[in-house]
Amino acid sequence: MSEPTGARGPASPDPQPPSSAGPPDPQPPSSAGPPDPQPPSSAGPPDPQPPSSAGPPDPAGLRLLRWTMTTGSSGTARAAVVLAAGDHQWEATAEADGAIGALFEAVDGALAEVLGGRVRLVSFDVHAIGETAGADALVELVVEPPATATGERATGRHAGTARDVNLVAACAEAYLEALRALLADDAWAGATEAAGNARLAELRAGAERAGGRAELDESQADDLGGSWFDR
Repeated sequence: MSEPTGARGPASPDPQPPSSAGPPDPQPPSSAGPPDPQPPSSAGPPDPQPPSSAGPPDPAGLRLLRWTMTTGSSGTARAAVVLAAGDHQWEATAEADGAIGALFEAVDGALAEVLGGRVRLVSFDVHAIGETAGADALVELVVEPPATATGERATGRHAGTARDVNLVAACAEAYLEALRALLADDAWAGATEAAGNARLAELRAGAERAGGRAELDESQADDLGGSWFDR
């Protein structure tokens, strides 16, 4: 007997063999890894700024407290100055044929006890900064130690520069700047203090000779030159 003919159902698909690829291989950890910590910036915080060279004046340094000048058609000028360093003051007056010469002579006279003589002015130049009568004056000068100085104190040159609409004021400041540079030299260390103490001891001795054990008013002794300025 023949088998009945008719439509056959769909043939079941042949089972697929397992994929040769297999499961995906596990990925190795990234070679990049976590980002390296960043080193601190090489710039860093800004360096602290050194104090301004201008700064407040050194209270122990040489300074010009007061100066005055009189001159006229006669050609003779008279200057008076009061200088100070630390707790000590010196004053002097001088006359010369010109205003600037009188000023420098007065400063030299005031500091004669400190320096043991007068400094030598070896260079002095004045320039007008402008083309009008009101232009600033630029003063540049150089001094050397007094001829009486010995040893290390006898060497060196010291410059001073100043600018001011007042020519005499510019000369005064330039001269003081050069003198401050000289006194800042190690060879001159303590010169102002030593001279001030010696002067004070001399005044005390004079007061004792004049009045037995009379007390010296030290504040009055260090306020010299007032009578001349108050004229």
